[in-house]
Amino acid sequence: MLIDLDHAPPPMETPARPRRPRRYWAAAVAVLVLALAGGAAAPGRDGLTPVLTIDGRGVSASLLTEEALYLVRLDGRAEAHALCAGCPQWSTSVNPGQRLTLAGDALIVDAGEGAVAVLDARTGELRWRTLDSPLAELLGGNLMTWTPEGSDLRVLDLRTGRELWKRPVGSYTSGDSRVVVFDDPSGVTVLDAADGTETVRGDLDLPRLSAQVLGGRLLVFGDDHLAAYRLADLKQEWLAFVSAHGVLDCGGLLCAVGLTGMSALDPADGSVRWSDPRWMIISPDGVASDEDGHSAQLDLATGRLVRDFGRGAPVGDLVLHPERGRTTVTRLTDGRVVGVLPLTLPRACSVAGPYLGCERPDVTITVWQAGS
Repeated sequence: MLIDLDHAPPPMETPARPRRPRRYWAAAVAVLVLALAGGAAAPGRDGLTPVLTIDGRGVSASLLTEEALYLVRLDGRAEAHALCAGCPQWSTSVNPGQRLTLAGDALIVDAGEGAVAVLDARTGELRWRTLDSPLAELLGGNLMTWTPEGSDLRVLDLRTGRELWKRPVGSYTSGDSRVVVFDDPSGVTVLDAADGTETVRGDLDLPRLSAQVLGGRLLVFGDDHLAAYRLADLKQEWLAFVSAHGVLDCGGLLCAVGLTGMSALDPADGSVRWSDPRWMIISPDGVASDEDGHSAQLDLATGRLVRDFGRGAPVGDLVLHPERGRTTVTRLTDGRVVGVLPLTLPRACSVAGPYLGCERPDVTITVWQAGS
């Protein structure tokens, strides 16, 4: 978080569907929408060579990888645009999509309204689809689907669509190859994601406002508390009185963002290592942003500001600095200028391997190759 533009999964644990507020982790994954921009900079001194420019009108979701730009349009047409010789290049009719996910050689087109289609990422061939699962997520190499209001949670084989197991569920969260089912206001059941077998059952001693599985723990949190329970036996490990709307593993700590900003906690005992009210977004590698879009690189061990990006923002290993009429692109590691683009916002861009892709207001999609 979050359509992931890189082919790797997003840095957050897969969000559990009904159980956390939307404000939850708009926070942790800054830049996950790819619609790429036209107006390519010329190769040479700038170090940005245009590889692909296409019409972005009617694109509802896109995904940049090291081999292709995948996209789906509002009319249900899915496309792969090759970025190298022999890379995927195809077009097929499937269904409108709001999210694209690459898992191995499978491209998942999720419409977010019940229709989920799984395509062969290299050929565009339809492998299988379901029309009755508004919510879908990857877990342990399989696809988990669920319809709200207490219907069955189903786990399907990603290659064939064959149902592996199902269970009636009112609400749940998932991660670490486990599914945690909330049976009633306090009852909890932990399932093995591979086959749905129960591993432990218990009761929570705190109100469950939102929940997340992370690092072998069930984290339960809200506006004024964050509690950790061992998944092995559902015993409470610690309770911290911090505001949390979502939690991220960052540098070996647990970074919680809530009403009072960011708090970094020791996962062993819940003690607060540092806190800062400025930051409302954090990534696993310590790039933080405030509500005004100001971003900086932090030392995650101390919370100390290491490098101030101002209005610029990192996108992969690059930093995009919007200026008057243009955007300067620099390297994250050393600040060296890579090139200059027409005015482009960082949140409209993505990086995959050597490629940078951005969407511009003229609704063209361009991918550049960044020189070393």
